[in-house]
Amino acid sequence: MSSQARTRTHQRILEAVERGYTVSEDGIFTGPKGVLSIRKSNNQRYPTFSTNWNGVFGVPAHMFAAYVFYGDISFSEDLVVRHLDGNTENLNKNNIVLGTHSDNNLDKDPAVRRAAAKKAREAQGVSSFSAKLSKEAVYEIREFYAKLDGKKAPQG
Repeated sequence: MSSQARTRTHQRILEAVERGYTVSEDGIFTGPKGVLSIRKSNNQRYPTFSTNWNGVFGVPAHMFAAYVFYGDISFSEDLVVRHLDGNTENLNKNNIVLGTHSDNNLDKDPAVRRAAAKKAREAQGVSSFSAKLSKEAVYEIREFYAKLDGKKAPQG
């Protein structure tokens, strides 16, 4: 990845490494002055650590850990940082792995995935973009089967 394509977060991660920041395989963050505190504030989903050079900037701790553990490949647009146990605060190397968005979704509990799919479907509005039947046709089919009262539909 060229330096021009790097995001501000990627640039801060590289600068943090140059300045002596690191994370151990057991998830302990250290900086030039010792152990670093990472935290989630307000409604943050992921913990960050704050850098204060050329302006304050919060670096996502999981992205930093992934860079320390896996190098430049962690900046790939096709990959995301996965938390195998689902705990965004567990930054141990055995919990932080790289994978695709699909891999990341499959890490979630099936009930969580279903709830997310339901929410996404509801956001589409009244009818699905990929619907094969009209709303009226669906009502007719449902009405037809309701009248059968559990009996088998006639063939033909």
